[in-house]
Amino acid sequence: MASDSISVTPAGAMSLAAVSHGHGLFVAVGDPGLAAVSANGSDWEIGTVGYGAVLTGVASGPDGWVAVGSRGEILASPDAIAWTRQSYGNTNNLLGIAHGNGLFVAVGTRGVIRTSPDARTWTTQTSGTTRLLSSVAFARGQFVAVGDGGTILASHDGRAWKAQPSPNDDYHYTVASGGGRWIAAGDGILMSRDNVVWTTAEPRVTPRMEDVVFGNNRFVGVGGRTVFISADGLNWAKQQIAGRCWLQSVACGDGLFVAVGWQGGDCAILTSSDGASWTRREPATRTFATATLLHVARARDASQK
Repeated sequence: MASDSISVTPAGAMSLAAVSHGHGLFVAVGDPGLAAVSANGSDWEIGTVGYGAVLTGVASGPDGWVAVGSRGEILASPDAIAWTRQSYGNTNNLLGIAHGNGLFVAVGTRGVIRTSPDARTWTTQTSGTTRLLSSVAFARGQFVAVGDGGTILASHDGRAWKAQPSPNDDYHYTVASGGGRWIAAGDGILMSRDNVVWTTAEPRVTPRMEDVVFGNNRFVGVGGRTVFISADGLNWAKQQIAGRCWLQSVACGDGLFVAVGWQGGDCAILTSSDGASWTRREPATRTFATATLLHVARARDASQK
């Protein structure tokens, strides 16, 4: 086991790229090496974890949290405060992460898929594509990964993957499930009840939907200053967030939606109980602890069910 202790630096003007809910916490990660933590969505602590990679995905598993990012960066934490580098130096960026059926699944550029049953031993799986995979979710007994060129992949075990037919070759930036439906969204919005037959709900959305989650009996998506809301996955309403911000990710937990992104070079955190009325939150700055370099990886929250 190699050891690589890295010093902690204070947080500055940064952005948040992904947020997830689990273990009674909202956890967001971003650029560079940024993590933000809240137990209630209103009060936040934020800081850098000491590693310079751009963190783009975060998920909870049975034993804590995992964040993934550029150049194969994988960080693990039992409490979202003390983070340990598990893997780094891969040429493929990891962009999305999920946990389900006892397995972590991380996806990224050039069709890379990495899996681990324990967040310590990681295996690269054959995805059957070299397309960029930007998001992965687990629900209803299967993993679904999406990406550019209309890519939609499905797997029941995270190891054997099958391409699913897409009605277009759009960039599917995000995927989520809830209410008996799957949503794949990005340049447009697709809906499926079985992850086999996909229907075009919105052929084109502006700005692109960057993330979507199901909670409180509705889908809520975000992209730029726009929030997308739908009860059935087919009919979508849009509204604009007042003020300067660019939203990149959304999560739901304990009846609360949390959206994150950036505003004027700093972090943006907003909360809502219904996806329609949003309140801005100001995080307090702190530093987080780093530990030692291990050989390991971990995995985007399975809360998108």
